[in-house]
Amino acid sequence: MQIAEMHGELMEFNEKLHKKLLNREKQMRTMHIVIEDLKRKVVFICKLKIVEKLFFLRSNSLSSQSMNLIIPAAFLQGSSKGPYHVYQIYIKIRNEEWIIYRRYTDFFELHHSLKKYFQIVKQFNFPPKKTFGKMDPKLVEDRRKGLEDYLRKVLFMLHENCPQFANSPCRITLLTVLPFFRFTSLINFSNFSYFYLH
Repeated sequence: MQIAEMHGELMEFNEKLHKKLLNREKQMRTMHIVIEDLKRKVVFICKLKIVEKLFFLRSNSLSSQSMNLIIPAAFLQGSSKGPYHVYQIYIKIRNEEWIIYRRYTDFFELHHSLKKYFQIVKQFNFPPKKTFGKMDPKLVEDRRKGLEDYLRKVLFMLHENCPQFANSPCRITLLTVLPFFRFTSLINFSNFSYFYLH
């Protein structure tokens, strides 16, 4: 009888130890995820500072030009069920600088709208929609470059073809002519997953 009781107690003790071990493993996995997330955020902040310095240097080196636009980064947003990329856009017109964030669908809608009003936009290379492989880093980088080139062409096309913007190239005029460049709080920095920098 005592052996059976001891065996039962030993089994119960073993089960408690096993549960504690599983809980500790779960805590370790959670801590690992938190640490990795913090590492990514620190890297992001460092890279963002580098991007800001690069943008400042680039824009200052373009003394002969009054406008510049770059897309230095793309951020992965959303849940695992519906992830998407948000592109960071730096715009400089004369002494005014600002940053906006847009999804690919925003660019696609802009392109579709501009083609109705400006025939020349049909000749601009626009990164095509993709059904598969949208999260592939190479595709994101190629798309980032393509969208940057596209927006630069749009900006200079507006300067050449829109008298209101050509006569007074500034932030307010651009936002009046093309609301796409307005600031919106689209990105959630606490939830980003990847960072791409050229």
